Amino acid sequence: MAGELNSATIKEYALAAGADVVGIAAASDFGSAPEGHKPVDALPGCRSVIVLGTAVPKEAILSEDRIGFIDVRNATNASVNNAAKSVAKCIKSRKYKA
Repeated sequence: MAGELNSATIKEYALAAGADVVGIAAASDFGSAPEGHKPVDALPGCRSVIVLGTAVPKEAILSEDRIGFIDVRNATNASVNNAAKSVAKCIKSRKYKA
């Protein structure tokens, strides 16, 4: 991703990396989170939080096959985790902390 690193470019990159939805919130919006669970607790100086999501197929959710659902859930989690790692790598390549 060339050019300026801003919310639009982060969202574009995250979607290209496999996320279905992307949101960015101010770290200060998490002020009422319990101690130890605020973004600044994990990354001092944090100013923004990037949230990624992927859809779980409706059929998997409605299925009575719990093992199948667990497999789909695990694959979905792996997909969003890989997208998050890709976004973090992009941010770090620009000399920002992620």
